[in-house]
Amino acid sequence: MLNLIDHLYFRAKFQPDAIALQSLNSSISNRMLLMLVQKVARKLRERGVRPGHVVVTCLPEKNIDWIVTLALFHEAMVTCSNHGYSQIPSELDVDYFVTKRSIPHFHLDKTIVVDSEWFKQDPTQQTDIDPVSYESEESLCRLVLTSGTTGQRKVVPLTISQVESRVKSYVGRWSSYGSEVNVMALSTYGGFNVALGNLLAGTPLYYANSASDLLVLLDQFQVGFLAGSPAQLANLINEIQKTSFRLTSLKAVRYGGGPASARLINNIQSILCPNVIDSYSSTEAGNICAHLAHTAREIGGAAGYPLPNVEIQVVDENGLMLGFNQEGAVRVKTPYMVHGYFNNTEKTMVFFKAGWFFPGDRGKILKDGMLVLCGREGELINRGGIKIDPGSIDPMICDFEGVEDAAVFGAESFSGVEELCVALVVTDRFQIKQLKENLIRSLGQARAPSFFFRVKKIPRNEMGKPLRHELTRMLEETVKNRTGGKIKGVSSEPD
Repeated sequence: MLNLIDHLYFRAKFQPDAIALQSLNSSISNRMLLMLVQKVARKLRERGVRPGHVVVTCLPEKNIDWIVTLALFHEAMVTCSNHGYSQIPSELDVDYFVTKRSIPHFHLDKTIVVDSEWFKQDPTQQTDIDPVSYESEESLCRLVLTSGTTGQRKVVPLTISQVESRVKSYVGRWSSYGSEVNVMALSTYGGFNVALGNLLAGTPLYYANSASDLLVLLDQFQVGFLAGSPAQLANLINEIQKTSFRLTSLKAVRYGGGPASARLINNIQSILCPNVIDSYSSTEAGNICAHLAHTAREIGGAAGYPLPNVEIQVVDENGLMLGFNQEGAVRVKTPYMVHGYFNNTEKTMVFFKAGWFFPGDRGKILKDGMLVLCGREGELINRGGIKIDPGSIDPMICDFEGVEDAAVFGAESFSGVEELCVALVVTDRFQIKQLKENLIRSLGQARAPSFFFRVKKIPRNEMGKPLRHELTRMLEETVKNRTGGKIKGVSSEPD
């Protein structure tokens, strides 16, 4: 027998009444979770889903997505959780989509619409069916879609051995902080990794459908460890500030998926928990490094210290390793990394070279081993020969009074030069003149943004990373509408 579902069968026998899934108002035991998984597995068999099929779930509720994902493992399928209902990359040949409603851009003959009856708990119902084995520990079992911040998502293939080694390297690392709640979706590497880690460790997978429910859940179950993206944690803090709710159980808060501004780290410390962990990872390589964010504020771009058995190097354009404090391309090796993308040789050759994975970050390594990031190579904006990292400017703007959210991006000006633009979500207290003066004073005229674009919401992916290419498109459409389509590019004059 070789299947990740073995862990659930063990838990259902060893701790049948222990809680496997916990929300604010309901709980599911290990025994009941196995019965639900078997019930869904039988439904999938009846609809013609077979071992080895590639099945994509489009199920926003974490508990439902987890039950269906486990049922797909039960049947030895290749599983993938989609980011909402978005389009799937062309290289991913999908056999079935499992959703709660029909989606126009998915083939109807490949769509399985789940019914609420599938997930009703009934202890008297006989659902016992035997699981199916994968061929080996190197069998493909999970596909993870990358965030797509550059406009093109890639597909990362994971085998059973890679999934298990990633989870086992994570389980226990933060156990001293107590039970963990991770607010990331199962479609993200982090969300899936923690969910499976809960199963292996025999601890509940906590989930909530709103920020207000999450606050009560954290307090009610005295959760000690909270993890999420900077945007998700900021949303939770906003909810606390609206309700004056106070948490007392948290021992540590971990964020990943992008940088956090100084203001956000201060808010996490004062409102959530003084102990703040910054983790650097990728879908392709897994967990890479970590550090205590609140102890390294003076180091801009600090990403952390390498985890055990992880190698990090900074190299020049010829692949030669650079010395301490020298900026170049970051490359990493981990025991659980993949060595290529699914059905995408072109992208594999760009990001995987000589046994190393290049995450697309520029950085440098300090003498004490700290990795410091200096920007994303694919996001650098070339402003008249000056290359600017938009991600380093985002936190500076977000820390300004009256700014609720912000993202820097590039767009072509009238003269054909790539211009530095800012999308802003602001309050009534916001003063555009003061912001511009502060940025010029901090960055200099050549690096300071010159076009400011107010939006209702910054488009972000599941990890909370800003979709800068989407902001470029939004701005160009706005300018086109204002000018009747006669002018291409954007004005260099501030809004």
